[in-house]
Amino acid sequence: MKRFLITILFTTLVSILYGNIIFNVYKKNATNILEVMQSEEQVYAVLYGSYNNIDKVKNLKLNNYIIENEDGYYRVYVGISKNIENASKIREIYNKLGKGTYIRNIVVDSIDFIDYLNSIEFNLMDKSDDEILKIETDIINKYKELK
Repeated sequence: MKRFLITILFTTLVSILYGNIIFNVYKKNATNILEVMQSEEQVYAVLYGSYNNIDKVKNLKLNNYIIENEDGYYRVYVGISKNIENASKIREIYNKLGKGTYIRNIVVDSIDFIDYLNSIEFNLMDKSDDEILKIETDIINKYKELK
């Protein structure tokens, strides 16, 4: 009888120990999984304008842009950046061309696009206006491709 109680006590302690180890491993990995699953991220978008009619958007004389239907309006974006300074530089370029633009925060839910934006985007302050517009064209095309 004494051996039986010792065996039960020993197996109970071992079970608690292994259960605790497994739980800690799960807890650690669950945190990593949640970080990966949260692929939404806010970025800065350069808003060219908001229109209530898609025909007005089609008549715009822009080379490359993104159209988002938000709250019943067609919002036209001409640039996206994770960095506010870069977004401000893009805005300045369009303002110099006589096209009033605004910077807005938008949520992007494509982890592939966020990865692409992280890999391609760098400080645009030392680039010419044409180089910046070329980089933004690539970013906008990638956004359209992954959306």
